[in-house]
Amino acid sequence: MSASHRKDSIVKTSIEVMNEYGVQALSTKEVAKREGISEGAIFKHFPKKNDLIVATLEQYAEYDEVIFEAINQKSMDAKEAIVYFFDEFSSHYEEYPAITAIDQALDELRYNPELEERIKEVIDKRREYLLTLIEKGQRTGLIENDLDKADLVEIILGTFHGICLKWRISNYNFSLKEKTLRAIKMILGIF
Repeated sequence: MSASHRKDSIVKTSIEVMNEYGVQALSTKEVAKREGISEGAIFKHFPKKNDLIVATLEQYAEYDEVIFEAINQKSMDAKEAIVYFFDEFSSHYEEYPAITAIDQALDELRYNPELEERIKEVIDKRREYLLTLIEKGQRTGLIENDLDKADLVEIILGTFHGICLKWRISNYNFSLKEKTLRAIKMILGIF
């Protein structure tokens, strides 16, 4: 296995461990065992455990730019773009449920001084992009102008995070995409 493939495999295995046991239970010993390699082989790719966690964050945020670019290239109104945003994220999460472990662990991880800034960047990037879509909707009259756009971002993102948590707790026994899109469309219909 090439070094690049091994590194990717270690990251994916780390996400699986975090999904099964939580972020605090992530151990290089467990990842090495599942990978069939020594712990030293992990440290060759990731000198510190925090480097491994940063790599899981990169994996978590990797799809963001793809979604943002797709929205930018399509001619959609703001509400359609917001629905597309959540359609794509919920589809991605349904295809890779373990990645939601990162989503749910972001608050806990932010207390680590080495990770705090990167976590803030990931969270802020999604919020800022959604904010631009809401601003576009307000400019075009699709979303009420008298609403505080930052509050609306929090309402929409909070709803999505709540549905993701419920989906994880229920052992993925409902369609995340269907429930998310129904909720987002309901919110957008109100405003």
